[in-house]
Amino acid sequence: PNAVGLSDITLVDDYTWGPVDGLPIRVYGNLTVPVDVTLTLNPGDVVKCFDSQITVKGVLHAVGAKNNPIQFTSAKEVPSAADWKGICFDRTPSSNSIMKYCEVSYGSTVSSSCGWLNGAIGICHASPTIAHSTISNSFYAGIYVYGSYTMDTDGPEISQSTIRTNGGYPISVGNGKIDFSVIAQKIHDNTYQGNNPNAIALRNVTLEGDYIWSTLDGLSLELLGTFTVPSAYKLTIPAGSLIRAGGDGYILIYGNLQAIGTDAQNITFTTTNRSNPSPGQWKGIEISGGDSSSTRLEYCVVEYAVNGIVVRNVSKPTITHCDVINNSGNGIAVYNLSEPTISHCGVKHNGNIGIYSKKSLPTITDSEIDHCSGSAITIDNAAFMPTISQNTIEANGWALYIKNGGLDPNDLGKISGNTFSLNSPNAVGLSDITLVDDYTWGPVDGLPI
Repeated sequence: PNAVGLSDITLVDDYTWGPVDGLPIRVYGNLTVPVDVTLTLNPGDVVKCFDSQITVKGVLHAVGAKNNPIQFTSAKEVPSAADWKGICFDRTPSSNSIMKYCEVSYGSTVSSSCGWLNGAIGICHASPTIAHSTISNSFYAGIYVYGSYTMDTDGPEISQSTIRTNGGYPISVGNGKIDFSVIAQKIHDNTYQGNNPNAIALRNVTLEGDYIWSTLDGLSLELLGTFTVPSAYKLTIPAGSLIRAGGDGYILIYGNLQAIGTDAQNITFTTTNRSNPSPGQWKGIEISGGDSSSTRLEYCVVEYAVNGIVVRNVSKPTITHCDVINNSGNGIAVYNLSEPTISHCGVKHNGNIGIYSKKSLPTITDSEIDHCSGSAITIDNAAFMPTISQNTIEANGWALYIKNGGLDPNDLGKISGNTFSLNSPNAVGLSDITLVDDYTWGPVDGLPI
C-alpha cells in the first residue's frame, strides 16, 4: 500500500500518532508501548492493522470525539473478523490509559503475559478506562479481562459503550476475585447487541463478599470456569433464576449457598448450549467442607452437567424438591464423611449412578430415582450405610449396589419402605463385602441379594 508499514516495533519515547511524510501508518506486526512511554491518538486517527496487535505496557491515550472517533480496524479492503489480533493492556503500572470515542473492529485474540486473551481488547492485570466506544465484529469476545475487581485491585472501567456483533461474549471476566459491588460500578451503562451470546462470561472467579445472584449491566452471567464461594461468604440465588454454565463451568461452594426456589419458580442450573443441550456440557455443583453445611438447594433443577451435585469433606447440606437430571455421570455423589439430607428429589436419566455414596451417611427419602444407566444407589464402603427410605426406584441398572468394606447386617434395616420396579437387575448387589456380625440370609426391603 501507499503507506508506512510497522512490524514488530517497540516505541522508545512518547509518540503522537500521525502520518509520516504524508503517508498513513499501517501496523503489520506487533507494536509495543513499553513502560514509561505514552502513545497518543487524536480525533479522526485511523489505525489499520493486519495480523498484528498493539501491546500497551505503558499508557495509551486515545481520546476521539463523538462525531470524529478514533478507529482501530482491519487493513483489508474487505474486512472480516480476525483480520488482526487487537489491543492488549498488559500489566500496565498505572490506570492512566484511556480509550474514549474509539471504534475497535475485526479483531480476535491477543497474546499477553497472562496467556492468550480471546477478545479484540485484552486486559491482563490492568485498569484502563474504555468509554463512549464501539467494539464490534471480533471473532471472539469484545473485551476479555484477566484479573480481579475488588476494593484493592479496582479493575478496568467499561462504560457508556456499544459492544455488538461479536462472535463471542461482549465481555468476559475471570482469573481473579470479584466483589460485585465493585464490578457494578466499573461495568455500567453499556449497550449490547447481537453478540454470541448476549451475556457476560465469568471464568475461574472467586467471590469476594456476599452476593445475591443477579444481572450485571443488564446482562445475565454465564460460567465458563470455576465460580468459587469461599468459606467466609454466602451466595444467594433467588427463585426463578436461570444459571448457565459451559465447558469448565463449575460452582464450588466452601461457604454458604442458598438456592431456594419455589414450586412455581424453580432455580435452573443448565448448559450454555441453547440450541443443542446434552449431558456433560458443564461440570456441575460441588459443596465441600464443614462451612458449607448450611447450604440449601430447594426447588432446583440441575441438568446437562458431568456430575449434577457433588458433596464432600464432612458437609451436611440440604437438597430437597430438586430435579437432578440428564447428567452424563452421577446425579448426586457424596464423599468423605458427608451427611447430606436428600428428600423429595427426582434423580433421573443420568448416565451413570443415580446417587453414589462413599464413606458417607446421606439420608435419602421420599425421592424418585429412575432411568439411570448405572445403579440407582451405590454404597461404596458398607461400613457407612445411608438411610434410604420411602423412595420410588425404577428402571435403573442395579436397584442397590453395595461394595467394599465390612457390613454390619443390622445396618441393612436403614433401607426400608422403598418401592422397586423394572431395575436390571431388580436386586441388591454385594461386591467385595466382609460380614462383621452374624447374618441370616434374606431379602433387603423386599429385594433379593
